[in-house]
Amino acid sequence: MIDGFITVTGGQVLAVLAVLLIVVLVAVAGRVLLAAAVIVGAQWVVITYWPGSTPLVWVVLAVPALLAGYALADALTGSTGLGSGLHRRRGGSRR
Repeated sequence: MIDGFITVTGGQVLAVLAVLLIVVLVAVAGRVLLAAAVIVGAQWVVITYWPGSTPLVWVVLAVPALLAGYALADALTGSTGLGSGLHRRRGGSRR
């Protein structure tokens, strides 16, 4: 500290940015792991306790697959064609 000013080095800025990035990644990873645990738990319960109920087994296997397919298609293409297209419009023309 010189004359009331705080001196910050480039290394300190990088360290703060790295800590913030790690906090964000841990928060996202936590939500992903929680969602995966809920899905796997539901699948385990159905397959363990109701293996003879073929439609129920198909549902607990197909619903997560559909959600994953939707998320993957949206991530790879930018749009799956579902939902509002207002935020994707370009230009000033009105329809």
